[in-house]
Amino acid sequence: MSVFTQETLDFFADLANHNDRDWFHSNKKRYESAVKGPFQEFAADMILRMQELDPDISMLPKQAVSRINRDTRFSKDKAPYKTSGYIMISSTGKADLCTPGLYFNLGAKTMAIASGLYMLEPDRIAAVRRHLIANADELKLQLARPEFAKTFGGIKGEVNKILPPEFKEAAKDLPILFNKQFFYWAEYPATAGLRPGLSDWTMDHMRACWPMNEFLHRAFA
Repeated sequence: MSVFTQETLDFFADLANHNDRDWFHSNKKRYESAVKGPFQEFAADMILRMQELDPDISMLPKQAVSRINRDTRFSKDKAPYKTSGYIMISSTGKADLCTPGLYFNLGAKTMAIASGLYMLEPDRIAAVRRHLIANADELKLQLARPEFAKTFGGIKGEVNKILPPEFKEAAKDLPILFNKQFFYWAEYPATAGLRPGLSDWTMDHMRACWPMNEFLHRAFA
């Protein structure tokens, strides 16, 4: 059975309606038992499972789990707490969003499993674009893989309106070159996070996208 329970979802729903420090501190024990503990337990399980795909992964559960506190320094939204939790597992750690790994998010309304290249510096975006041009046929094969297509549908991400000159011609036949992110995202109702065999099901998603991860990451070799 899942480590998450209805109490996990209820906590996030209540937090969304009472997102202030007084409410949180009066419900801290509830947070620790319904959210913090289950997320760390799930992270510990998934770290071991993800090592089957990437033996270089070496993290402690607490290093993979998001903090509940929001960074409000540069945000107009000053609500102090996140209304969902996530784990991020990769060989370079939670802070590095340009190494493919497992991203799992659970809140009151939705659950998501994702992977790919989420946050890239300009030089790495250019490297991926050159890689896709040089390996366009392999990209098409990866996108057409039944497991990937059925599970994720395709590559998502923010796009640039204007491309550097070196990519403009190729983009006529390869519009994905406009992307500045290259990730895949499967979203479900939050109750999916309560399903039995959640860890196995999450790994099914990772196996479905891992060949694409390996393909994209070759851009940096």
